[in-house]
Amino acid sequence: MEDNSIALCCPSCGGQLIYKRLSDGVSMREIGTDSSIKVLSDTKNINEYVMCSIQQSHNIPEQLRNKVIALVGQEAARKKIEIINT
Repeated sequence: MEDNSIALCCPSCGGQLIYKRLSDGVSMREIGTDSSIKVLSDTKNINEYVMCSIQQSHNIPEQLRNKVIALVGQEAARKKIEIINT
């Protein structure tokens, strides 16, 4: 259930929030002469940040950060479904 009591803005100044996702990883596959593919390694490191658009040093509480990350995740999932269905 969504917590609508948390405003989606910087609690310090009311500025808009920015979501930033950094990811890196390594994917290694072994390709066989018979066109088979064996996964050797598949690692991914993801860091997600939520910050104030006016002053990035403003503190964003964890509960608000989690709400923004969940909201962005829902939007990403919705867009993936739209692409699959088109």
